[in-house]
Amino acid sequence: MNSNQFAGAASALIIGLTMPTLSEAKDIWFVQASQLQCVKQNIDRYSQTPSNDIIIFLDECPNTDLASILSKRVVNSSVPTIAPKEDGPDHPAEVIQFTKGQLECLKDYKLHFEDELEVIEVPKDPCN
Repeated sequence: MNSNQFAGAASALIIGLTMPTLSEAKDIWFVQASQLQCVKQNIDRYSQTPSNDIIIFLDECPNTDLASILSKRVVNSSVPTIAPKEDGPDHPAEVIQFTKGQLECLKDYKLHFEDELEVIEVPKDPCN
């Protein structure tokens, strides 16, 4: 399996693992301000990935190489160490997902925070 095939398979796995959390009724994520700043500063880099659905591991920003990110998280040859959980003010999101169009809208999203570690609310669809 080459790296593009691995990345595609990994994306499908991640989407499957995170979708119950990412698609909950809430339309916001709780994210550390410094991590969202990194995402905003690297929107063009994320937009260059092959998939329209961009999965972002916030602690790996600005790394967009899904294969390398997942290889760091693998416990054995088939199960990555990704445990989806509901995010909230006390437990900021670790993984977020946007489409390429939503990333473009995120460029205009104004950040309001007082310190880098502050947890802020980010709309799951910044175009709305």
